[in-house]
Amino acid sequence: MDEFSNLNKYNSFAEFISDALKIKNITRQRLAELLDIHPTKVYRWVRGASLPKKDAVVRIAHFFNLSREDINNLIEKQKKIKYKKRGRKRKNRDTTKEIALSIEEEKNKILERQKELEKEFYTIIKEMIDNAIQLHFLKEEKKQ
Repeated sequence: MDEFSNLNKYNSFAEFISDALKIKNITRQRLAELLDIHPTKVYRWVRGASLPKKDAVVRIAHFFNLSREDINNLIEKQKKIKYKKRGRKRKNRDTTKEIALSIEEEKNKILERQKELEKEFYTIIKEMIDNAIQLHFLKEEKKQ
């Protein structure tokens, strides 16, 4: 237990397992063999992408000569970190939502203006046609 007497220095299980591999001078592959688990699990623990299940916690605690409570405390620290990261993503999602709403509002304004312009266009065309007809009749009257 001397090697890992100060577990408080670790901010997460991932940090602990990564450092523990260095201290014990073993590879992730070797740890997986010793714990009788798939190597991908150890790789994901080191990256902080997943956490060990209860049965693995028992084996990890035994292998590193620690209590299950010590390992579970590190896991809880990891969960808090993941929660904070999720919170940041949620803020990004909210920002994305706000941007989407802003774009939708802008689109609606453009569509409204387009309708106004179409009305003005038809009014101008109608006026031009009316003027052309009046000119035509004026020319006809002049000829007579």
